[in-house]
Amino acid sequence: MIKGLFILKKIQKGFTLIELILYMGLLSVLLLVLSQVFTTVLEGQINAEATSSVAQDGRYIYSRFIHDVHNADSVATPSALGEISESLVLSSNTLVYTYFLNNGNLYISDPTGTHQLNSFNTTISDLVFQRIGNVAGKHTFQIHFTVTSKGELRGNNEIKIFQTTAGLR
Repeated sequence: MIKGLFILKKIQKGFTLIELILYMGLLSVLLLVLSQVFTTVLEGQINAEATSSVAQDGRYIYSRFIHDVHNADSVATPSALGEISESLVLSSNTLVYTYFLNNGNLYISDPTGTHQLNSFNTTISDLVFQRIGNVAGKHTFQIHFTVTSKGELRGNNEIKIFQTTAGLR
């Protein structure tokens, strides 16, 4: 009789098929959410890098133009008042410097060689130099260019237009 009072319980070892399906479903939802978060963070990083590259290259080129024109002894191209040119040729301390655009890259040619001024992450377009001012005054130039990022995300590029005026001392 004592034997009948005790109920033997079977010890369970492992998971049932329903538990496994439930855990796999929860895990796949978690992985989907984490991959979406990762994608969003990655897109944000790419956008930030594109914006940074455009801003850095634009500021550098902008500053370089102002500095070089300001320190130049003379400017050969554009030569006449109101003339518009896609290149800038200036001389400083008997050295000739030429700025020009080639295949979306801005170059400066000087006695040491030809050097690319923009980074590999950007392209330069719409480069225009115009001589402005008056005949009797100091030579002044209006400079215009556009910097575009190469890192394309979902068809959108970072684009920034720069325009300034610089004159000889």
